[in-house]
Amino acid sequence: MLEILRIVGPFFTGLSVVFVASYFTRSMKKTDMVHAFDVRLDTIRNFHHELVKRTIAREVSKVSFDAADAADGHHYYRRFFRLQRDQFLAFQSGYIDKKIYVEWMTWRRHEYLGTEPDVLGVTYAAAWTAWSKRPPLERHIFIEFFDKVHNSTKPVKDVVHEYSPPWHRRMLPR
Repeated sequence: MLEILRIVGPFFTGLSVVFVASYFTRSMKKTDMVHAFDVRLDTIRNFHHELVKRTIAREVSKVSFDAADAADGHHYYRRFFRLQRDQFLAFQSGYIDKKIYVEWMTWRRHEYLGTEPDVLGVTYAAAWTAWSKRPPLERHIFIEFFDKVHNSTKPVKDVVHEYSPPWHRRMLPR
């Protein structure tokens, strides 16, 4: 019996060390990804702030929006929706915790329902429709998911749960 323990013991010790190291590495990677997404969002929101100031200036001076304004508004939303797609893919790969992602998607529903000001005459909903209908994207699972976040009568947490990664993506090292 003692001989078996001498052989099996180091094996299980080594396996435990590998599992613990993988867990902490994945945990750090998740933290790094959330931070990187926050930095990207902050950069995009700074651009948004500049566009909103232009929007207000045009509205105050009663100057109508032109094609260049609309192009800038759509450019902002393209950057924003690409970030959302990247976050979704990271979530499905198990790198973003469900509670954090539910909070983020709650804000997306809030924005879609029209509580944010237009950006140079472009609304969130109109920009989403234009961005999501492009041929390379229109059948992507992210489009289906985001449409549900925007339009479903279900609570956001239920929609997010429906698209949550399987347990092995959340737990096992990759």
